[in-house]
Amino acid sequence: LVFVLANYPQWLVTEPVQVLKIWEGGLSWHGALLGGFLAGWTYARKNGVNPNLIADWSVLGLSFGYIIVRIGNIFNQEVLGRVTEFTFGRWPAQLVGSLIGLILLIRFLYLQRKEVPTGYQFWSFIGYHQVLRALFEEPVRENALFLLKYVHPRWGLGFFTLTQLITPLVLAFAYYMYRTTRGNQMRYGQRT
Repeated sequence: LVFVLANYPQWLVTEPVQVLKIWEGGLSWHGALLGGFLAGWTYARKNGVNPNLIADWSVLGLSFGYIIVRIGNIFNQEVLGRVTEFTFGRWPAQLVGSLIGLILLIRFLYLQRKEVPTGYQFWSFIGYHQVLRALFEEPVRENALFLLKYVHPRWGLGFFTLTQLITPLVLAFAYYMYRTTRGNQMRYGQRT
């Protein structure tokens, strides 16, 4: 659903059956992350495992995965950048995405040497990823625009994509979850 909303929102009205054809591809980062989060959180809670600890462990794979997926997008000619008047013709959106993944990977490795509360790695990763993507990757990606639709004719920067519009909600949710996690740890005397 997130993929459809971000890329082909008209399908909801014009081709609703197309929305159900998950075997034809169409995976969105936010949709995959939400599905994985809900499944993992439910499983961990059911089996008495701290879900934030597992979530922290997932950051390494999420960061590395984001780098690799965006490199794969280059070979598949997906996640194209917007047309620009600069010499390269289109923004290298896939490389911008890979760079975001690399920055988050380096940040993860740096924080591994620090004493940070359980859950901080994951929830801060979600926040930083969302901000970096909304500010640097989404403006250069050739994505559908919503509400105030604007593309700078020379620079090829576009506003606003669905990802940019939901960024405040994702940030609020990540902050809430981190604060809740930290509050529970302090209440039960766990590592803060």
